[in-house]
Amino acid sequence: MAVVAHTQTDQQQSSDRGVIFGKRLRAAGTLGPPGFNAPPQGVAGSRVLVLDPADGRTIASAVTSEDGSYRIELAPGTYVVESGDIRQTVKIQAGQQMQLNFAVPTQ
Repeated sequence: MAVVAHTQTDQQQSSDRGVIFGKRLRAAGTLGPPGFNAPPQGVAGSRVLVLDPADGRTIASAVTSEDGSYRIELAPGTYVVESGDIRQTVKIQAGQQMQLNFAVPTQ
């Protein structure tokens, strides 16, 4: 099961654009001996797409870094953000930063 979480922060950026940032993470699980819970790990090289909700056209994209992080600046509006099989509709405003993390199950 995939989980998407959002929070808003007050970090600095261009006042006429918004920012979506976050990480693609492999969910915590039992990857070691019994009773051991591994912490979430970043997933490098994953594509994060920002789509126009009206026609599905790609507006912007990013590839996650070694620690699974990404950052995309956008004009204010409503978008569909997709990574792998996870999709989330978001509304971004001028000057806003929105954290959007994608958690994928361990394999």
